Amino acid sequence: MFMVRVRPAFAMEVQDLTTASPKVVQNESMALQPVVVDDAVDEAAPATTSGSPTHKRAKTSTAAPISVSYIVETPTQRGKFLIQKALALGVPKGWCVCPFFNRKDKSTITGPLCGKLHRGEDVVIDVNGASVPATRCRLIVSRYKFAFSGDCRPSQLLVEHAKDADVLIHEATFEGALVTIWYAPLRLKVLVDGMMGEAKKKDHSTTEEAIDVGIRANAKHIILTHF
Repeated sequence: MFMVRVRPAFAMEVQDLTTASPKVVQNESMALQPVVVDDAVDEAAPATTSGSPTHKRAKTSTAAPISVSYIVETPTQRGKFLIQKALALGVPKGWCVCPFFNRKDKSTITGPLCGKLHRGEDVVIDVNGASVPATRCRLIVSRYKFAFSGDCRPSQLLVEHAKDADVLIHEATFEGALVTIWYAPLRLKVLVDGMMGEAKKKDHSTTEEAIDVGIRANAKHIILTHF
């Protein structure tokens, strides 16, 4: 598995992942090995419709699955400055406004204190020396973290990089088997093999494994999918 971590300016810039300079970390559980392609003609294969012989891909021991996971994290961003909010808190505009200015013009004229708030600086006004934090006069766009597993087995590396993600999309190709056993006075839930063996054989995850990754990563939302 590869972990690709990028920090685009906005969440909508996910398409720029391929052109970014990501940090690539190889999963310790899945070695990167070359896939050998045999370009020799397969004499036993029938000719294609174009008349040329077909080619085959060699099944060699050097072929290993490669999975790519994406972690997209946007920083906390300052949004629009709310001048009316600042004025309601007692922050003066600081300038005299001519009476012939219309209402729209007045709302765009600000003094030095509003300018500081606009730049993200806190200000102190004369009303009992009260402090007005800039965060109270601005829309704040919170950080957002999105994790996408790709085809993979459960990975501690993914758990670490997807820590506290808002959304984790994890593959769940195979079903596990979560069995509830009644044993008075306890009710025990036991995870039996189910399709675990098949999942390990084909380097995929079961539903329970995918959910466990999300729980360990403390993801707010977990979406299971099958590729």
